[in-house]
Amino acid sequence: MGAKSKLSMGIKKKKPKTVTLRKVIEEAKRSMIPSNDAGVAIRSALKGAQATVKRADGKRNVRAPRILPVPSKVGGFLPFLVPVFAGLSAAGALAGGAAGIAKAVNDANSNKEQLKESQRHNETMEAIALCKGLYLKPYKKGLGLHLKSKNLK
Repeated sequence: MGAKSKLSMGIKKKKPKTVTLRKVIEEAKRSMIPSNDAGVAIRSALKGAQATVKRADGKRNVRAPRILPVPSKVGGFLPFLVPVFAGLSAAGALAGGAAGIAKAVNDANSNKEQLKESQRHNETMEAIALCKGLYLKPYKKGLGLHLKSKNLK
């Protein structure tokens, strides 16, 4: 038995059947139903790709390259541009108006916060000037930092 092991004549480990990503993409292309409705075309391509992956016994047996090939064109391109640009221009106009409103709201909120902070700061500084003391966290009343009430010359 030792000789067989040394000569690799024993039981061989079977490699799992792997499929390249290119084969999955080709199968998706073959199964794609040409249609003007993008949803139908995508769904049919996805079904073909899923069937190929299932035949390979799961996605762990699909070898994917580091750089994925992306088809430059699927279906007609020019008729698709008009609604895209129309949608983008409409979204841009809405975004411009919405951005102005959002900026005004944010400015108002930040001004409120700034006013609250300055009022709190002024109260603290006046308390120090009136010799009431600056109270530290553990002692809300009584012990704290105090300024001398006498004027030093």
